[in-house]
Amino acid sequence: MSRIIEELESGLGSSKVSIDGEVIDRYTAKWWPYMLLLKRIGAETPRAQAIVFPESSEDVSYIVKTANRYRACLIPFGGGSSVTGAILPRGNCIIVSLERMNRVLEINDEDLYVLVESGVVIADLERRLSEKGYSLRYFPQSYHLATVGGSISSMGTGSHSTGYGGIEDLVLNLELVSPLGDVFWVRGVLAPRSSMGPDLKRLYIGAEGRFGIVTKAVLKIFHTPPYSMSGGFEVRDLETGVKAVRKLISKGITPALARVSDPVESRLRFGVDGSIILLSFEGYDEDVVELLWRKAKNSIEGEGGRFLGDEPYRRWIESRYRYEEEIRMLDESNMWFETFDISATWSRISTAYRSVMKGLEDLGSDIVVAFAHASHFYHNGAALYFTVVFKKDPDLYWRIVETVMDKALESGASLSHHHGVGVMRSRWLDMDPGGTPRKILDMIKRALDPSNIINPYAWSGFE
Repeated sequence: MSRIIEELESGLGSSKVSIDGEVIDRYTAKWWPYMLLLKRIGAETPRAQAIVFPESSEDVSYIVKTANRYRACLIPFGGGSSVTGAILPRGNCIIVSLERMNRVLEINDEDLYVLVESGVVIADLERRLSEKGYSLRYFPQSYHLATVGGSISSMGTGSHSTGYGGIEDLVLNLELVSPLGDVFWVRGVLAPRSSMGPDLKRLYIGAEGRFGIVTKAVLKIFHTPPYSMSGGFEVRDLETGVKAVRKLISKGITPALARVSDPVESRLRFGVDGSIILLSFEGYDEDVVELLWRKAKNSIEGEGGRFLGDEPYRRWIESRYRYEEEIRMLDESNMWFETFDISATWSRISTAYRSVMKGLEDLGSDIVVAFAHASHFYHNGAALYFTVVFKKDPDLYWRIVETVMDKALESGASLSHHHGVGVMRSRWLDMDPGGTPRKILDMIKRALDPSNIINPYAWSGFE
């Protein structure tokens, strides 16, 4: 046993430290499809030397200070739902699992916020809030896995982001442990907005733990909307659907949820030949919700859309968290998968979609199927989410990644909307956000973490 493990056991207690190989393996890049593929074909994968389970910010501070003395790598771990290798360890790394820091500390009825520890799972927090009539309205696909801290560190988003925004729009304040072990809040005063210097919390949202470990968060909460109207429409293709949603948003008819599936996804998931638009409006006044729904329905039908009732929406709601079942089916058929989330302005969405799809088609018959949907709509554009199914082959995997990244760049799209950078996208950081921004990020990392101990491999390649 190494000296740092002995010291951590002495300082934290043996119940908070594990070197059990089976336990460690369960926390190693759990959901990155590439790592899962390597495990399926029996290839060797990286693993940490230990895992620690802090139960307080003080525990985290002790772990970080100890790691600095030994220059040991630390990997902050929330729910393990990163799909880009953002929590991939190496042999000298210690995983810092925040799962025991999962308390809901305060639900403030007057100021409409919740104070939580960062290890609370989103689904568990939502259940606690719903008991008091509140909701985050934050529903990522990893709803039952993702934690508050992980969502913040990856700049996550959820199905209702069109109406409520991503996690960055919910965060009011953060407590962190710095790479030197200091415990601090990014704002000394909790307020809805402050111009006392830059908004420091944005430095940590999307940083994938590299600048510090999130230990607590203050998040906005909403009264659970009592009224909603949802349904599906069929249009000719994805571009037609995106234009229809753009028209709604530009006129202020903004749904809580909007999603447009391309014809392939629509055929696989809904059994129709065109493209499916899913919309959901919700609110606190029944008349207002009905009015918005009626205007949206009339607008889409005026563009040639065919109303299909609420059955497509209900089908999607019932199946959206069945990803483990779908992965198992692919595995049993000797196939594998990867997903890509990019974003683009309205004028570039069609080009980005068609360019990526053409690039995948050119890879040949080893690509079994590829499809996409548009979601997470904004005033200026939307996200595109691609799913690629392919024959199990690690070399083919990286050709797919390179194709999607390069084609997205050529189209003027961002290379990640909510999955983050991790290892998977690290080689493209000089293109997005760009060479000078990348240098600035590196300078911040060196200033905050001079020993480079916290998640040092997240934005570097996999060897």
